[in-house]
Formats: sequence, C-alpha cells, structure tokens
Amino acid sequence: MINEARISPTRTDQKMKHSNWSATGWQAFYEYSDSEAQTLPIERWDSISGKALVVSEEHKCLVSAEDLPGFKRIDLCHRPVGFVAAAPDTVDENSRPVVAWMIDEDGLAYPVTHNG
Repeated sequence: MINEARISPTRTDQKMKHSNWSATGWQAFYEYSDSEAQTLPIERWDSISGKALVVSEEHKCLVSAEDLPGFKRIDLCHRPVGFVAAAPDTVDENSRPVVAWMIDEDGLAYPVTHNG
C-alpha cells in the first residue's frame, strides 16, 4: 500500500506550490539535486499493490512512482473535470486569446489559451 507518511495532506498548499494537472488529482515529486526537481502525473493506482503509477520515460510504460530515481513524495494537484467554451474575444492577463476554460474538481476555472 501507499506509504501515507509521504503523501502531502493539504490540497490548497500543494496547489499553490504546483500548478500541475493529472487525471487522478495526484502527482509524484522527484528531486535530483538542490536545483533540479520535477513532478510526474500519477496516471492510476495499481489495483493489487495500491502503488501510484507514473509513465517512465526510459521504459515507455507505467511503473511504480517509488521505483524511479529521486522519488520524494506524492502530492495533490489539480484534476480537470470539464471544459467550457470561452466567450468570443476573451483574453487572459497576457492578452492571449482564451478558447476555453478548464474546470477543476474544486469548481475553479483556468484559461486554455491559443498561442498561435
């Protein structure tokens, strides 16, 4: 099963630190040095072991998040639950055209922009 000591308990705090998204609402945090870190979305949970699974770039398949080098913890992140089309001529704070709004599990909306 998941080592609960490594799961961050506060969704709000984690969302402020990480603006990542995943279909499960969870991400694995990896730290390689004081200046190099990354997160990977947790794609699903193993039905037998209960372990978090991420895609391994090296193996091109799902592996236990804990098995990859640098694993530190599992964090909560945003989970998209829907999209809503934007009104015509809507722009974000950087004047980029907003084509839709992504809605997360808390009901918050985030712009989906067109960079072309």
